[in-house]
Amino acid sequence: MEDELKVTKIDRGTVLDHLPAGSAMSILGMFGLDKNLVVAAMNVDSSKYGKKDMIKIEGRLLSREETDKISLIAPSATINIIKSKKVADKRRVSPPEEVRGVLTCPNKKCVTNVEECVTRFLKSGGKYKCCFCESQFAVKEFSL
Repeated sequence: MEDELKVTKIDRGTVLDHLPAGSAMSILGMFGLDKNLVVAAMNVDSSKYGKKDMIKIEGRLLSREETDKISLIAPSATINIIKSKKVADKRRVSPPEEVRGVLTCPNKKCVTNVEECVTRFLKSGGKYKCCFCESQFAVKEFSL
């Protein structure tokens, strides 16, 4: 008999699936989930990806800002909204064309690091351009 991972279904909440192996802890660190039941499975076998991570969050539906942030770390992620233990909505994330108030500009001289204002980045090729200092950065250059 093969070893199997058995995790119970959640009644209402969000399941993040198809996360790159090793990314679950970074994604969990983005959210205040101390009041939610959270199950994280890491390095799970996947026929499509080889290995993947998965997170189940009971009682929490993620906002668009939160899923945008996840898409920066896990562009192949699938978001499943669960209601009454069934998938009510399923969508794939894709890196957004515009990111507001989620990222901090890595340019220490950028006005957004000196004054209190909402950051704004526009996707430009494979990078994001700060609308204030006009510097461009790869996703890995941001502190997520």
